[in-house]
Amino acid sequence: ELMQAVTIPAVAASAVISGAGELETPSDVDLFRFTIPAGATVRVDMASVVANAFIGNVRLFNAQGTQIAIGTTGTPAEYTATSTETIFIGFSSNANINYNPIVSASGDAGVAGAYTATIEIDPDFRVVQTGSRLQI
Repeated sequence: ELMQAVTIPAVAASAVISGAGELETPSDVDLFRFTIPAGATVRVDMASVVANAFIGNVRLFNAQGTQIAIGTTGTPAEYTATSTETIFIGFSSNANINYNPIVSASGDAGVAGAYTATIEIDPDFRVVQTGSRLQI
């Protein structure tokens, strides 16, 4: 669930973060959180380590657990922040697309297996946030 999501360190410049994970059970979802600056765009993709073992499912959520973007293997989830905010990334197999990120073990049985993930962050240095105001 969202409160147990692993924190990814914040970045202030363009960055690509890559890593590997494991969906340990068919209904497993790996959740991560990070803070994205105002105007920045994030793209998140995943793929199974074993070719064609499963189609990866990437969902992005806001702090209330509302889905704000979705992607599958080869089609990254993409989101541009309108203000500095914390977003959550959920990695699962595509068959487990209906999980509720606020409720533990709420999804459908999917496929277990190892995956790789890539998170690209492109800040917009023309945007400056001061309190609730954005300067462009």
